[in-house]
Amino acid sequence: MSTFLVLTAVILRKKHERDEAYRLRKKEELYPLVLNYLDLDPSNRKEVEKAESDIIKRLKTARDLEVLEDLALEIIYNIAGAEKLKLRQLLLIQPLYTQRYRQLKSWRIENLIQGCLYFVNVINQRSNVLEQIFPLLENRSVLVLHTAASAIFAYDEVATRGRALKKVCMRSGISEMALLELVYKFHNKEFDQMDEEVAELKSIISDRSVPNVNRSVIIKSVADIGYATMADYLHDMITGMQQTDNGIIATSLIHAMGRFEYADAAGLLAEKYSDSPDVTIRETLADTLGKLGNTESIPVLIGMTSDADFGVRVRAVYALAALGEPGYEALRGMEGTEDEIQRIASSIIAQLETGKQKED
Repeated sequence: MSTFLVLTAVILRKKHERDEAYRLRKKEELYPLVLNYLDLDPSNRKEVEKAESDIIKRLKTARDLEVLEDLALEIIYNIAGAEKLKLRQLLLIQPLYTQRYRQLKSWRIENLIQGCLYFVNVINQRSNVLEQIFPLLENRSVLVLHTAASAIFAYDEVATRGRALKKVCMRSGISEMALLELVYKFHNKEFDQMDEEVAELKSIISDRSVPNVNRSVIIKSVADIGYATMADYLHDMITGMQQTDNGIIATSLIHAMGRFEYADAAGLLAEKYSDSPDVTIRETLADTLGKLGNTESIPVLIGMTSDADFGVRVRAVYALAALGEPGYEALRGMEGTEDEIQRIASSIIAQLETGKQKED
């Protein structure tokens, strides 16, 4: 039995070595042809078509197509501008396009993913491709969902991308990290379309049929990406919220105000949420008040240093330290007892004074 396993391992290793050697030879064969294609003037269709034909003649097997795709992607990740667009156009050569399009109709998960990954990198998909990819947003596999959405987000029409993002957001069970990544892909940096993207994002955030946990992720990502025109809209959402509204949404809105450094929101946030029964909300509020830099928040933060939750108390102390000299004075007023929070305040003051001495 052990002899059989050893022989099998040797055979598989030899096969892998032959495959790698073949791929390397084919890559070296195709590389100069791809570079020649990139050097051509796109308006010279006769020369471009000849260059494409020369490449296609070297593609005799499915493995050859994979080598070309890998080579093109390797170059794409290292270039930008017009040349990158030209290379994405090259990926649409008929043999490769036909193979990947066929995979979108497969029942095998790995084929669906491979087909979608291909269309992530090509220039605007044709309508028949979108018709094949959109149903994949309802696939049970999260990997298929993720690659299908990524492929649609490579499309330049914002309404189409927004429709896809909405379908993703309607799904339950998708992780926060996966959804965050997809929102970043929805924000297509190659196109100047932030106003149109904002309209689509507002539509999702305001739709209460979307699971709250997914709406909250959209709110966070809006602030993290930097859709500045959304700041007033989110502030107005806070104004209209009730204490009984969903805590996940409130937490994400408070976070967004901090990320936008929306200083005028400090009073509203303190009034609405400093006494919230939700610990996560109070923790986020303390962090945010420190980021907003509004010294009018000092009395609220001092009160939060006595919060029932240790995490809130610690965050309130560090938020006071972030408010500069007025905050330092508040911290100095906390020195002199054995309470753990007050010891943290004393430690911060000592660090600040040491830093000042070094500066002097």
